[in-house]
Amino acid sequence: MRKVFFSAVSIGLLVLLFAGCTGQPKTSAEPTPTVGVTVPLGAQAGGQASGRQIIAEAPRGVINCHAGALPFYRGRNILNWALINDTRQIGVTVHYVNEGIDTGDIILQRKVTVTDKDTYASLLARAITLCADVLVESLDRLARGDVQAIAQATIHPVGTYFGRRRPGDEWIDWNWPSRRIFNFVRAIAPPGPGAQTLRGDEVVAVLAAQEIAQAVDYIATPGEIVGQSARGAIVKTGDSTLLLTQVRSTSGVPLRIGTRLGLDALTTLARLQLRIVELEQAVRRLEDRRGAAAGTARGEPT
Repeated sequence: MRKVFFSAVSIGLLVLLFAGCTGQPKTSAEPTPTVGVTVPLGAQAGGQASGRQIIAEAPRGVINCHAGALPFYRGRNILNWALINDTRQIGVTVHYVNEGIDTGDIILQRKVTVTDKDTYASLLARAITLCADVLVESLDRLARGDVQAIAQATIHPVGTYFGRRRPGDEWIDWNWPSRRIFNFVRAIAPPGPGAQTLRGDEVVAVLAAQEIAQAVDYIATPGEIVGQSARGAIVKTGDSTLLLTQVRSTSGVPLRIGTRLGLDALTTLARLQLRIVELEQAVRRLEDRRGAAAGTARGEPT
């Protein structure tokens, strides 16, 4: 953030910084700004102000740094979605803000390679640094009048959009293939919420996993622990097996062979049915007590 401020001031460009498009704008100088820059504060930006409201603050336009290779990966929680989708490159794009969501013309875009060693934390760190660099270069080009903006439709007529991830999106489906679970785990690892599963009634967070070389595809029970290694527990997935290298649970009890992870639908249904019976019995007892109390009040023998 400081780097962007200093760059703007050093080249004599008046810049309006919007804190994630949520709060009051702050300027690098006074009076009226001519170019606006929207920048999310922290790992996740808050809500979005209207494009019309933001654009009105800067007659020469507003620019935004977005952690996605527009016109692909518009929207929210893009780094998480990129890893979930097994993307091999992520882009950081500086673009003009219009009234759409991440649909304005592109000023500058840079891409970096994603490897299997990357997690949400590593991509976030790289994206923050790259965004600052690309913003500074874009501001310099704007000051020099050296901008050849590119309409997103000329790259792809449709692109992609991703919605905000919400509580409840972190649950693992062990019927997924190993690669998908591996990507899912690293996509929402800390500082994300962490992928979650169940061991009986206990929530277990899966914070890191590793694919197993030459793992065999076979049919068995997805979610069952089928092996142990020095690095963690081996779990059966929808196709092969996956090594869970870092898990966290309230009890601290390690995952043992034969343990089944995830929601057991039949057991859960049986528990619900038993609970319904217990509630029905409790209601009948209350009705009997109420009837007995009413009879006593009328002087009826008990």
